[in-house]
Amino acid sequence: MLRSTPGNSGGAALDDLDTFLGIPSFIAVGPEGKLGFIISVDCIRRWFGVILKSGVPNTAEDLGTAFASSNLGFSDGNLDQSTSHPRILGKFGAVEKLLASDEFEKAIPHTTFILDKRPRSALAHHYLGEAMLGLGRYLEAATAFRTSLCYDSGHVPALGNLGLTLIHLERHSEALQIFEQIIDVSDDPTWLWPAYYNIGQIYRNWGKIAISDMYHGMASKIRPEADERLADRRRPQDPGSLVARLADAIIKTEIDMEDQKT
Repeated sequence: MLRSTPGNSGGAALDDLDTFLGIPSFIAVGPEGKLGFIISVDCIRRWFGVILKSGVPNTAEDLGTAFASSNLGFSDGNLDQSTSHPRILGKFGAVEKLLASDEFEKAIPHTTFILDKRPRSALAHHYLGEAMLGLGRYLEAATAFRTSLCYDSGHVPALGNLGLTLIHLERHSEALQIFEQIIDVSDDPTWLWPAYYNIGQIYRNWGKIAISDMYHGMASKIRPEADERLADRRRPQDPGSLVARLADAIIKTEIDMEDQKT
């Protein structure tokens, strides 16, 4: 279901998950009824990606600075490459460790820290979605994954997790479209096999057993290669190496500091 704020332009077009879809522009009225047109969120995101490099300005003065000639364009010299928040790397490590341990509640404040400093981080929004998904807070998870995809539309992990979230919300038709999209854009078996499997599950829920078996068969065929690739990616560094010990120390410090606050 699509809804918008009153008026025929300048408001917000939202779906029933309160996902921002775009800005209504005008309405054409004919014998068949009304047909509304919106400026899509993809267009809006591209415009802001070109014009703004560090989030939406908070004041009129900041807005004027953002639209200055030196800040227009998206050349290499105009990217935000600041390192004013070095703890963010440690926070990312803490979030990854906590999510891997299913400590979803503990991961949230670390993710919030990152998003406070880097509100346009697609990975941070994705990790927030993972935490919400693990906690069964599916509406919040869907919002986080959609936000992640707004900043990185090709992030396949966010696509896959959004599909899973939609299944939990019993929005199976939308989930089916997500998994079909993954099949179209990815050749990585670690993402293809769950996409095939979940499509099979959706068709099984719909009582279409033959189609379900076909997709489950495709999933089974590529599962061994997917498991092998996952094992390679998860192979830990030499725990005795200086880099590994330093990383573990930073991550442990971040987790301990957050635990002390609570």
